[in-house]
Amino acid sequence: MQRMKGDPHYLFELFTRLYRMVFLMEVTDEGYRYVNVSAQGKRASSLPDDVEGRYLHEMYRSDVADELIGHYDEVVKTREPVYFMSKMNIDSNTARFASSMLVPIEAESGMVRYVLSLTTDLSEEAEIKLLRSIEHMDYLTGMPNLMKVKLELDRLFEKSHTEETSVMRLHINRFKMMMSLQGVERSNQLIKDITRQLANTLPQGSIIGRVDGEDFVAVLPHVPIHLAYKYAEHLLDVIAKHSYQVVDAEFPLSSCIGIGAGVTDADRVIMNASTALLEARQNGSQMIRLYEHDEYVQRYIDEMMIETELVKALKQNELYMVYQPKVSKDGAIHYEALLRWESPVLGFVSPETFIRVAEQSLLIEEVTQFVMNRVCQDVSTHPERFEGRRVAVNVSPRLFHERHMDELVSIIASYGLKPNQFELEVTEHTLMNEPVAAIKTVESLKQQGFRLMIDDFGVSYSSLNYLKLFDIDGIKIDRSFVAQLDQENGLKEYEIVKLIVSLAKKLDLEVTAEGVETEEQYRILRQLDCDEIQGYFFSRPIPLSDLDEALDILYTHQATLSRIDQPSQLLNPSLEEREMQRLKAILRLEILNTPQEERFDRISRLVAQTLQMPIAFISSVTKDQQWFKSCVGIELESPHLKREWTLCNRVVTSDRPVVIEDVSAEAIESDSPWLERIGFYAGVPLRTKQNHVIGTLCVVDEKARTFTEDDRLALESFTHWVMTEIEHAEVSRRQINRQQATEALYEATESPLRFQDQLQRVQDILLGWSGCSHAVTFSTDTYRLVAESGVSHLTWNEGALRSLHELASVGSKSVRQGELIVDGVAFTALIHFPLIDEHQVFGWLVLLAEQDDLTDPFDEETVQELIDAIRLLARWMEDGVRKELR
Repeated sequence: MQRMKGDPHYLFELFTRLYRMVFLMEVTDEGYRYVNVSAQGKRASSLPDDVEGRYLHEMYRSDVADELIGHYDEVVKTREPVYFMSKMNIDSNTARFASSMLVPIEAESGMVRYVLSLTTDLSEEAEIKLLRSIEHMDYLTGMPNLMKVKLELDRLFEKSHTEETSVMRLHINRFKMMMSLQGVERSNQLIKDITRQLANTLPQGSIIGRVDGEDFVAVLPHVPIHLAYKYAEHLLDVIAKHSYQVVDAEFPLSSCIGIGAGVTDADRVIMNASTALLEARQNGSQMIRLYEHDEYVQRYIDEMMIETELVKALKQNELYMVYQPKVSKDGAIHYEALLRWESPVLGFVSPETFIRVAEQSLLIEEVTQFVMNRVCQDVSTHPERFEGRRVAVNVSPRLFHERHMDELVSIIASYGLKPNQFELEVTEHTLMNEPVAAIKTVESLKQQGFRLMIDDFGVSYSSLNYLKLFDIDGIKIDRSFVAQLDQENGLKEYEIVKLIVSLAKKLDLEVTAEGVETEEQYRILRQLDCDEIQGYFFSRPIPLSDLDEALDILYTHQATLSRIDQPSQLLNPSLEEREMQRLKAILRLEILNTPQEERFDRISRLVAQTLQMPIAFISSVTKDQQWFKSCVGIELESPHLKREWTLCNRVVTSDRPVVIEDVSAEAIESDSPWLERIGFYAGVPLRTKQNHVIGTLCVVDEKARTFTEDDRLALESFTHWVMTEIEHAEVSRRQINRQQATEALYEATESPLRFQDQLQRVQDILLGWSGCSHAVTFSTDTYRLVAESGVSHLTWNEGALRSLHELASVGSKSVRQGELIVDGVAFTALIHFPLIDEHQVFGWLVLLAEQDDLTDPFDEETVQELIDAIRLLARWMEDGVRKELR
């Protein structure tokens, strides 16, 4: 608003004609001094007739004065009017309230010299109106709340119920975590900033409200749902540009949006948007979901029907058990018990469907009790079929607590069976959701003799370093990795499975691979030393009555396989160092077998237009394949080619541009059908910042043609654009990883565990983030080990710790071959962070990478992010380690 200047006394007289209670206050170093007060103002505020010249803090009790002074301070600070409501200082049998506006009066210098207070006595009717208006407003942002938005939407529908109007529900992810990390005031300011962005991003006329701390609602009048989706996409991008700061580190915001639309019934449209938001949040961050009437309604009807029929099924014995064999490398065969349902009403219902419904209701406990009773009954009545064989049973995350586990133990005991006849399978999420409680449950089950396996490993937290917290026996590699092992594009999955098996072996964990369907998958897993194989390759899940016959077939199958010589080499040839580093870069950038994308097609089209070429493409090149990220000018029959068939192989091998103006004149020996169609080829390498060639940018013509040096330079200039797009995606992933790791570190330091266990968890989180294999915290005073983490337990004696101290002291990050070997494990790189007390280094936290590891943890950005994260923990860590050393 326009600043108020002028004679304060004149303004006082002017406003006295408009308001009954007017106060003119002078701003002084001693406080706020009464200059003039209207007669009604003195009576209503119980002020003496000679109040002029006295100070506000002299006239009221300290609690009343402090509140008023706070409002006056805000006026002086912001130089903006302030509105507030307060109880009047008047003797009365009932509480009376007044609404006040404080208006700054500035001197020519711009300083606030006077404050004019305009106060209105609220009658009961006025109080009710004011309270109603406040009731519909959000106190922090001044935006309407959900009720107000609903009322406005009702009015909108009353005026017009022919044009579709969209409602958007938006959720800011991890807001409560953000508030706890950076404080309430800064978080509130961030919410205000987001509010402004909402108003600036959504179409003019939108009604925007705040539901609570992290949830917003917006009405987009006469905007159809497909157009609202476009606004939502823009909104996600806008919010992602915001970040919150913890010490010196910044973390990007993420959000989810649900959208509903309609022409009548405000309650229903808002509820639909809320349902869509719930769906978006369940699918991850930066997600948008539209409420599709038929899809949602039908799904809920289906789930209600399934739940109703499942209750009947439990009573009428419609559920039954099948058993799928798990074949060990030593020839032993165990089983996994799997539940099936054949409903007379619904037909065969998939386990994924009815188990999900059971977990959403209270039925999961009854279903689990049924499973355990039926399995125990089968084992006890047919001991010959189960002798020497364990039975694995899946445990729902909702039931993995000591009380529920005790109930399962009681069932087993009632059949005269022992816990060591069973194996319990739980997911990573089950353990990490409430790790402290999960540790107690795991310890209790292990003491009783159960074996515990982690099911679906690799799709959740995906870090064996986390799982060191739990006394588990093994892991089951998720079938999504196994399914790709025999595919031409399976290099990435192969390396993941190889890494998982390697880490598990070092932690003395058994490894089961599920979902094995082909002989090649089986061969690869056996080569990788996987302990147990489960899948259709050996046997489908079979009923109890068919177990004997199935076992006979299975033993014959095994014997046949054992007589067939395994190939000496599958997917893991020895690689020379440059090629190894190149493949590391491809894995790090996550560009293997990625779909073609418009942003890369845009570059390819521009390249083709600039160089007047009919065909242009962008590709990544692995050990065996060339993968096309974009190709314009020709329809590809496959997203990949054999590397040996392509001229791009020359670019990658030679590490330089290759131009062949007449391909037919080269007399290239190849059976490639691709080369028969090419008359001209020009390709330049795509290089990372570390100078690793990960692929090519090429132009092709069916006929021979000339290509100048300027043309080559122009083609090379486009590679910077391509790599910027690729590396931008990596930066986004890095930001998400950094955010998740920082939050996990915060949770670890705030957990109720003792410091030694907290430090162990901190090291495990740092290992999972960095991709390193070992972490060590130690003192240099006595070379005493404080904490040690890693994929295997190593003996860090004084000599090894001295070597670490020497490497860290000289600032080394790389380790020469043979320079650091502990218990036969050779290390090639390290990250170190000093522990300091009174400006003296008394210890180190060191992260180390083993030799021959395909992960590539030590690029400079990751190192800096790790160091920044550890700085946040420095005081906590240094104090804790000092106490441990005393």
